[in-house]
Amino acid sequence: HALREACRARGDIFLTGAIVATTCEPCPMCAAALHWSRAATVYQGAAIADAATAGFHELHFPAAELLRQGGSPLKIVPDLLRDECRRLFAEWKAGPSGQAY
Repeated sequence: HALREACRARGDIFLTGAIVATTCEPCPMCAAALHWSRAATVYQGAAIADAATAGFHELHFPAAELLRQGGSPLKIVPDLLRDECRRLFAEWKAGPSGQAY
């Protein structure tokens, strides 16, 4: 949805040259969507393994490796504010009352 909204705001079907920041490493589906959008660079915070520790059922396949194998020019820059992003997972896992789900 975020990519669609960015395209709408840009008035283009592509995000050529765009820089994207994400809380977590893109899953394979999101990495493919970012590739198709023609974004240039993704700065990610937490890693897929961090999402898994919070209970998300992710495929443990690094986005950078998927893009490399697919020949994508999209660059992934890891660990942008990783500790802060990991804390968001801990807060989510604790739930609104501070009690773990």
